[in-house]
Amino acid sequence: MSAPRFFFATSRRARVRDAALGPMAAWLDADPHRGRPLPADRPGLVLDGRGLCLHAPGRKAQLWHPGLAHRRLQLAVDPLVRVLDLRPGDRVLDGTLGFGHDALVLAAAGADVLALEVFAPLLAFTLAGLSGYHPAGRRIHARRADHADFLAAQPDGAFDHVYLDPMFPPAEAGVSNTWSALRTFALGPRLPPAVLRDALRVARRTLVVKLAPGEPPPALPGAPGATVEGSKRVHYGVWRVANRAPDAA
Repeated sequence: MSAPRFFFATSRRARVRDAALGPMAAWLDADPHRGRPLPADRPGLVLDGRGLCLHAPGRKAQLWHPGLAHRRLQLAVDPLVRVLDLRPGDRVLDGTLGFGHDALVLAAAGADVLALEVFAPLLAFTLAGLSGYHPAGRRIHARRADHADFLAAQPDGAFDHVYLDPMFPPAEAGVSNTWSALRTFALGPRLPPAVLRDALRVARRTLVVKLAPGEPPPALPGAPGATVEGSKRVHYGVWRVANRAPDAA
């Protein structure tokens, strides 16, 4: 599947000069769209008086929302934090930022998070929401990058932990509008073996992959088998790596 091309538009309530639309869209790597109606066949961002709204085909427009991260921040120990055996100051690579809910929980638990997102408009949408929602959101470092390319370029043991949420199988009935919108941007195979090998090489202590309900951990020939950990509702494939020193190169 080819990457969707985003549009960018503004409303009158945003009070943006028409001449600024093009440069703003170019910064977002999106196509400027003037007037109405908005495109119905592709995703986009609309800047209005409330902030950035995400538009996805067939879905209601939405502002960024913390989803279950709101509840997870209230927990004594979140399941993902427990699975990682997270220590304050640990460096975590979140290779699949999406709406940033996991990155927010990890940052709030004291991790130094570098989050990757391949779509510039989605990256801008999520960072705007994170920074305005919780102080920990401002401590998430983000970069526009494809996680496969980024991992391949990293030295061994570059991060304490690597976390990957490889998106979902086809949407189940009754899922929230928030996650249905995010599925619109899912591309390609879930996690090719080459990506997993690089992720395991880059992780100094732990590689964690979020699993769909009932899904076994991905097979990784030549590597120790993964355990399934988490909670009753959320499962992770976990590879524990013997502590390795970061590559001096």
